[in-house]
Amino acid sequence: VTQVREVFDPRAWMAVLTPIPGELIRQPLTLVGIALVLLLIYLTPRITARLIETGRHVGFVRTDFYASTLHALVLTLLLSLKWPLLMLTGAWLFELQEGDTGLANALYVALLRLSFYFWVLELQRKLLLPGGLVRKHFRWSEQRADALARRVLRLEQTFLPAGFLMLLCNTLYPRDVGGSLGALAVMALLLSLAHFFYYLPPFVQERMESIFSQERSDRSTMLGRFFRLFLIWVPILGIVAVVMGYSFTALELALLLVRTILLITALLLVHELGLRWLRLTRRKMIVKVRDERAQSAGEEREGNPDDDILENDPNLLSDEGTKFINAIIIIGGALGLFAIWSEVLPAFGIFEGVELWHQQGVVDGREAIVPVTLADLLFAVLVLFLGWVAMRRVPSLLEIFLRQRVHVSAASAYAATRVFQYGVTTLLVIYVMGVLGGSWGQIQWAEAALSVGIGVGLQEIVANFISGLIILFEQPIRVGDTVTVGEVSGTVTKIRIRATTIRDWDRRELLVPNKEFVTGRLLNWSLSDAVTRVHLQVGVAYGTDMVEALRVVRQVAEEHPVVLKDPESIITFDEFG
Repeated sequence: VTQVREVFDPRAWMAVLTPIPGELIRQPLTLVGIALVLLLIYLTPRITARLIETGRHVGFVRTDFYASTLHALVLTLLLSLKWPLLMLTGAWLFELQEGDTGLANALYVALLRLSFYFWVLELQRKLLLPGGLVRKHFRWSEQRADALARRVLRLEQTFLPAGFLMLLCNTLYPRDVGGSLGALAVMALLLSLAHFFYYLPPFVQERMESIFSQERSDRSTMLGRFFRLFLIWVPILGIVAVVMGYSFTALELALLLVRTILLITALLLVHELGLRWLRLTRRKMIVKVRDERAQSAGEEREGNPDDDILENDPNLLSDEGTKFINAIIIIGGALGLFAIWSEVLPAFGIFEGVELWHQQGVVDGREAIVPVTLADLLFAVLVLFLGWVAMRRVPSLLEIFLRQRVHVSAASAYAATRVFQYGVTTLLVIYVMGVLGGSWGQIQWAEAALSVGIGVGLQEIVANFISGLIILFEQPIRVGDTVTVGEVSGTVTKIRIRATTIRDWDRRELLVPNKEFVTGRLLNWSLSDAVTRVHLQVGVAYGTDMVEALRVVRQVAEEHPVVLKDPESIITFDEFG
């Protein structure tokens, strides 16, 4: 009761509120913040209308552009700024007051720190507005968006008052960690967080699980449930800690949980933006291919009949691009969680004290013996993992970029991605060797053994690798070409380091060493011109009217959809059987 009287003493509050008009006159820059708030309030209806307008063409691939999504994101950020900006301006007014006023300083600290969390919660609400970014651009259902919006609003209504009181008391009574009133505020804040995570709509958990696996599995479900239970029980354990007298520990847990909410929001937003870009890009590529085929067939496509089908096509996201986006989110989430919760985890500096071996290095410009520690080994493993992810996921996005933005051919884009993979592999090996203390001078024995191996048994592998590079740069064959190698004809489907895969007309796959394409004879039916002539023999009975037979065959050729008029088909009488 005594602390409540001290904190909410009317005389103390009047002492800090009365000078505000004078501060506005003495510090004109504070009027700029208030003017911006009033301007945002005045423009809110217009900004909202523009936000709804950005989603009007979403789903119609010919008029839909990713810039509209970025525009909607900027408008959403503007809509979320006004009230946090007003809180930040109020904090500045209290900070500028003269004299040693503890309440003014506490209000400054509380409003300043709370304004950031207020802005994030406002951003979450504005993202879920009807006709806004989540509903129109990310294609979330109205039911799901409404359910999540209600949860965020309830969190905002309970978290902000409790957070303000907690920060205020903690600043006024730092030695007592906020005192009894601060402890109650911490308990209220933790209870608010536990309530939010407990009633969080299930589809949010499903959305997070889809990042780990495109197909639902027991493993991802168990991981999602564990993470959800963790977020529910941590604030409950924090309340128990407050009751036992560990208010500072509970306060730190509350702040860590709030930062975790911010991290989850950022991950979901980046994930949805990535999927939106990938879906739209692939839709435009598919429609472009269909239009080109229609033009080559002499047909006209009116309107955009494929828009609805393509928008809901799940195959748009079942590729390496989606896996790459998921991998980036997973890595970013893991690093973010580590950065947030590292304060309560055991110190990882112990790994620096575990020496594995020593290497010759340079310290302060001088050569010295430098130990390679367990931390270096773990870092090398992490670099290998990230490099492996990059080699598997980045080429697909690089190929999309080259074909969509740079307008290179499919074969050239494929060659560029393969060269990118080889280059990343080489740099990765060199870097990891350097981290672990390896150098070419220290592994001369391996270099000698490799030379002997190449001379004895690996020369064919090296020859195929070099031939593969020649194929990628010179492009005597490309992915999609129709070729004949020996007695096998088919389509090139893959060009790898050692061999090239050809799929014949019976859908059997033949692995041909790359050296065969460089040193052997190769027939490429579509190297510089996709037009080729097919020879067909037609047998007729003795006594057939040959003029009529030639006319019928010519009519069939002219009416066939894949037979070109230029060059013209040639029909000749060859021989008697």
